Amino acid sequence: YFQHKKFLSGKIKKWIILEQKGLVNLANSNLDYKPIYFVHDPKFIFKNKPTILLLSSVIHYLELPYEKLIELLNIETITYVIIDRTPFLNQPIDDKITVQFVKEKNYKASYPHWLFNEKIMLSFFEKKKLN
Repeated sequence: YFQHKKFLSGKIKKWIILEQKGLVNLANSNLDYKPIYFVHDPKFIFKNKPTILLLSSVIHYLELPYEKLIELLNIETITYVIIDRTPFLNQPIDDKITVQFVKEKNYKASYPHWLFNEKIMLSFFEKKKLN
């Protein structure tokens, strides 16, 4: 919210942030700053009829990213999609899944992580626009 506030100030009345349940509980117990709402249930987003979908550092961690995008783009009120902090390949290879390792100084973990082919992703959105 704070990162994008200066660009979108006055244009957005409510920010609904979909996050993991534990993070939602933490945010809601420590932050009471309207117009920000933290939720863990995607149904809340569908009910509020958003016009802008901001995907910031999220789709590359999803098991089935294109399926989730299709689900989100079925919200008829969405007119803009902003993809931020997402790795794209500008090479002639398909999307690729890799493993992201967290440095041990923070905590030891690894996560599946997509690297998207830029042209494939753009083509996906072009096709969705025509449907």
